Amino acid sequence: EDLENAIRDHENADKKKKECLKKAKKYIDQKQYRIAIETYEKIIRVDPKYSEAYFYMALAYYYQKKWNEAIKGFESAIKCEPEFVEAYKYLEKSYQHRAKVNSKTSKDDLNNAKNISAKIKKLTSGK
Repeated sequence: EDLENAIRDHENADKKKKECLKKAKKYIDQKQYRIAIETYEKIIRVDPKYSEAYFYMALAYYYQKKWNEAIKGFESAIKCEPEFVEAYKYLEKSYQHRAKVNSKTSKDDLNNAKNISAKIKKLTSGK
């Protein structure tokens, strides 16, 4: 009986997490980025290995052109899910955008973008 309750609790928590993720995605669609980010942060506190929450939180930063935060979020998503191709694509774009606006990091950013591009090719070619 305890095992059944534990399984039920886990399923309910998973369902609630997915509902929160869905709600936060709507906030992004409505350009309510701050609320979306706060919602993703809550999800991450409950499940620090939830790659989708990091990805969409980073996307909210990306849409606001907050490149440092976006890069950090996409990197966290990839750390949780090493073959998260979409996160790599946005990470590459974030480095390219930051290179355009920050001369101090532009050389490293462009180099990082190039390395990520090669990683994406590897992941998508199945090699």
